[in-house]
Amino acid sequence: MFKPTQILTAEHWFAAFEKEGEDPISIPLVCWALGEDDEADKGWAINGMIVDDDGAIIPANTMEYFVGYEMESQDYDVVTDVLN
Repeated sequence: MFKPTQILTAEHWFAAFEKEGEDPISIPLVCWALGEDDEADKGWAINGMIVDDDGAIIPANTMEYFVGYEMESQDYDVVTDVLN
C-alpha cells in the first residue's frame, strides 16, 4: 500500500491511459507524491496522483489501463512520453 509522505507540484504532467481499441486519454496530475510503498523494491515510490471518479486522490498507476506519465512540451501543444 502506498502512503504519501511528501508532495510536489505536477504542473503540465498527465497520467496516460490506453484501452485496446479505444483512443488513449490523459488525465492531469494533481501532484507527485513521494511515500512509503510496501510493494516497491526499495520500500518507497514516487507516484503521480489523480482524482478518481469518486473524487478521491489516488496514485495513477493503480488505475486500470495506466500506461505511464506524459509531460506537455515547452510549447504546450505537443505531449511527449516521459517516465515510462
